[in-house]
Amino acid sequence: MISDACYVRLPISARVLCPHLDLSNLSGADFRMVQLHQAVLSLLLSPFSQQPFRALDSSSSAGGKSVAIIGAGSAGLAALKTFLDLPRETRGDWDIVLFEQRRDVGGIWLPDPHPAAPPNLPETPLYPQLRTNTPVPAMTYPGFLFPPNTPLFPQHDRIKQYHEDYASHFNLFPHIRFNHSVTYHSVRGAGEAAQGAIAKPEISHFTHSEVVFVDGTVLADVDTVLLGTGYELRMPFLERGHALQVDRSAHSNTTYTQGLVTNTRYLFPVHRHIFSLCPNHPVDALAFIGLPLYVSNCPSDIAQSLYAAHVIANPGILPSRKALLKELALEEERLRSLGLDPYHIGHRILPRDNGTQWDYQDKLVADLKQQGAIPEDGKPFVEKWRREPRPCLRRGWKRVESLGTEAEWLDGVESEGDWAGMMNRLNRWQCDWEEERGEVYPQELV
Repeated sequence: MISDACYVRLPISARVLCPHLDLSNLSGADFRMVQLHQAVLSLLLSPFSQQPFRALDSSSSAGGKSVAIIGAGSAGLAALKTFLDLPRETRGDWDIVLFEQRRDVGGIWLPDPHPAAPPNLPETPLYPQLRTNTPVPAMTYPGFLFPPNTPLFPQHDRIKQYHEDYASHFNLFPHIRFNHSVTYHSVRGAGEAAQGAIAKPEISHFTHSEVVFVDGTVLADVDTVLLGTGYELRMPFLERGHALQVDRSAHSNTTYTQGLVTNTRYLFPVHRHIFSLCPNHPVDALAFIGLPLYVSNCPSDIAQSLYAAHVIANPGILPSRKALLKELALEEERLRSLGLDPYHIGHRILPRDNGTQWDYQDKLVADLKQQGAIPEDGKPFVEKWRREPRPCLRRGWKRVESLGTEAEWLDGVESEGDWAGMMNRLNRWQCDWEEERGEVYPQELV
């Protein structure tokens, strides 16, 4: 199954950040990478904070760097907006480009115009009658809403249009190159200068600081890679480069000590579902944005990106690799004590004594505040309205549709507060109706 991921590659003093997309079928592309010494992100219009973050130290970040972001799905667009949103004094004249294999933005929400016949796979798992199972307010980038009168659980074309609107509103299209694909062949580490390579069109070999292509061209000063993931954690582009091992029976971090491993459900060792703790490269060299499942992608992508960006900007805010590995082992043991096997649940954020997806996002941002990486504003990252449980909401909207009263419920709903209020009223309306009728629904059907 293809997830909506995006990959960003950066070079020699750069570090890796990765949003969501399946790279398993990407092939040859033409793009550049450069080192990224410092990155400081703003909160992408989040009500959490409208002010830009304080630059940690931009003294080493001067001059013509380039950032390649791969994949124009939810995470890729968020990453592109984030980098373009950096203060000018931080990013200077960086060349920031997003490369998308297909013809438009949207990732998995972009239909395949010519779906392949089985056993071949289409470009996306999207099917004609697909509609969301998540209310649209919960799917939004913080501060950027769906237009008024959008159905609460719409057809897929509305989600595709939302991504297009986001890219258009923030003038992202000039920074996107469509119909570009990428083949990733190898990741090698040279001390504290991890080297990530992207093919153009095919890699011949590596030197200490260069990638040499079969056509004789050379890409110099390549350092880091931003990656995205599919639902089955297989990354052939990393596997071919021996940067990732696949062992479906893997069930312990102690089994492997020298590499990054996936059992196709769980990628390890990884700090907080983001940073690779593989000893072959610096802790801040390879980050994954989009690993968590059972989350609302857009806000989760932003929280992860904030965390990754500030660690990339100032690796000193993290303790040692040894300490992070110990933290990971303790977290895995804690999950086991709750009856949850981390190697089976993988990167699912389950609301069962494991905290919620909102707790996860809040902690990422709270830790940055504690380290002084971003300003303390006294507010959690996740808005209160996103946290409120609404167990009857989806069934309520289905009843609204059956009654043909969608327009009445959506009338005047424009702001986040309006959406939250409407969802609360609808949830209460449906719950009361079910209670009066004595109807009870299992939790898994909520």
